[in-house]
Amino acid sequence: PIFKNVNKLTHYDVRRIFKKYDTDNSGTIEEVEFEALMKDILDVIGEGYSEDAMSRFKHIVLNEWDLDKDGKIGEEELCMMLMEHRRLAQQSEVEKRALDEENF
Repeated sequence: PIFKNVNKLTHYDVRRIFKKYDTDNSGTIEEVEFEALMKDILDVIGEGYSEDAMSRFKHIVLNEWDLDKDGKIGEEELCMMLMEHRRLAQQSEVEKRALDEENF
């Protein structure tokens, strides 16, 4: 549910999401916290999360969004990741509406 309306995410929502997963209040999402975040994201996109899928997804996310390469996701990194996801979801929604209008 926390990622269901990604195309409507605000910076406030990202802050709330970050606090939810940064359970030790370290200022980063790491290890077990990161796995919980990845599982929730994979649930939303309909991917299973076998150990292999989780490992691949973690590698992709860290490679793309862990800007300081510390193996953790900070709040700013999470914000950039989710805002880009929001932008893509909004773009997809616009494209879908345009196709629907063409089919009338």
